[in-house]
Amino acid sequence: MADQVVFSSFNHRSLVRLAEVAPTIRRGVLYADDLVDPWDYAVGIGVQAVHPGGWLLRGRDDVPRFHAAGLGVRVWTIDEPDQIREAAALGVDAIITNDPAGARAALG
Repeated sequence: MADQVVFSSFNHRSLVRLAEVAPTIRRGVLYADDLVDPWDYAVGIGVQAVHPGGWLLRGRDDVPRFHAAGLGVRVWTIDEPDQIREAAALGVDAIITNDPAGARAALG
């Protein structure tokens, strides 16, 4: 099932260590604070995706930069329909939510 799993953590050192012991496992860096050039940081630590808090993408043009760096973007945790639609309009690859049915309805 390794091709169906993405390990994600706020502990970025653990993601680097995971790459050493299981290099084929996909990893995504969770973060809740603003980072300078997070696309460079994520590539530098060898993850395949970024998982920013939803508020970190609002009013920004970051998603194309992540994609240009070869990174997936899965934003967390968004439950409000307006915020779900806003994240989708930014071009994120996935939305982490507590309400999957509500998210599907919002994206209709």
